Amino acid sequence: MRPHIRKAVATTAFLIILRLAKKRKQKTKRFWIKLLYKNRLQAGNRLFEELCFDDEEKNFTRMSKIEFDNVYSLINAKISKKDTNFREAISARERLLVTLRFLATGDSYTSLQYLFRISKQWISVIVPEVCDAIIEVLKDYVKIPSSEEEWLTIAKEFESKWNFPHVIGAMDGKHVILQSPINSGNDYDCYKMFPSIVLFALVDANYKFLYVDVGSKGRISDGGDKAFALNDYTLKPYEGTPERGSMERIFNYRLSRARRVVENAFGILSSVFRVLRKPLLLEPEKATKVVLTTICLYNYLRRDLASSQRFTPPGSFDAEVEGTVIPGRWRQDTEMSSMLSIQAIPRRGSTNIKEIRSHLGRHFITNGAISWQNNYQ
Repeated sequence: MRPHIRKAVATTAFLIILRLAKKRKQKTKRFWIKLLYKNRLQAGNRLFEELCFDDEEKNFTRMSKIEFDNVYSLINAKISKKDTNFREAISARERLLVTLRFLATGDSYTSLQYLFRISKQWISVIVPEVCDAIIEVLKDYVKIPSSEEEWLTIAKEFESKWNFPHVIGAMDGKHVILQSPINSGNDYDCYKMFPSIVLFALVDANYKFLYVDVGSKGRISDGGDKAFALNDYTLKPYEGTPERGSMERIFNYRLSRARRVVENAFGILSSVFRVLRKPLLLEPEKATKVVLTTICLYNYLRRDLASSQRFTPPGSFDAEVEGTVIPGRWRQDTEMSSMLSIQAIPRRGSTNIKEIRSHLGRHFITNGAISWQNNYQ
């Protein structure tokens, strides 16, 4: 074969091989989207409508259909997306449904994709966007009183319901456990050596969240916040185990009784929104959004007497009859692997606040005594 012919044949063969390799590299997908998602047809909407016939929607979304529709109307414009020439957009209704289901159960995005037929990649985008919208429209349900009259009303409710005067809120903090954040070292590790963000909350006499602060790194928040020191605006119990019947022991009982509201608020919050009962597999910024969303929804669902009774029917919270505590239903849940208590570190209080504590202690064994307080063990 002549040299120029051999060269032409070799060049042609090379081009054919190159073309085949390029075809393999750019192989056309069999489907534009997976069959599971292609046949979605608003699967979450259909499921929710079926549940609405027997009132099971409250277990599915943690709210009634009327409440769901109200939240949906508030955020619809904020989370709606337009259809494209290639596919139908995931509706705002389904975006809200998948987010509420995630908050209600804490199920993984992988698990939710099979229920809603929405890919886990899309769910990871949808949840933070919907949380942002819910926080924006419901943020006024978590609001510090703006006037002296409102603060005095809260103080009167603490005195009438919990027999503790001059109280404007019960405060506590929790570690919300996370997966280890990317490139964070051990900055987020709490005293239990788990990465976490910290949730501080102030709760009124009716279990309503007045103020929350969430997102601080677990490492710098353990026992390092002066909010839990004995100071001019915070009361703490006497340390140790005071003698039974003593002023100190009775004061500790009365203080514990008054601050039970914040313990119950956290308990109900994590019992209803079970995403808080297990480590959040999210980066801190998105985890913070999730926690704030649950608190906004909690206050919204307890916004008045009627809604409060639907959301937390009798028996939900701890009750007390003549000093005997009847545990609320939330205490029947299994132990949480998230929402851990903040580590307490003893600190010396000022002389002034110690005098105030002593004054209240004397009040509780004289004019302010309640009949069953001496039965406190």
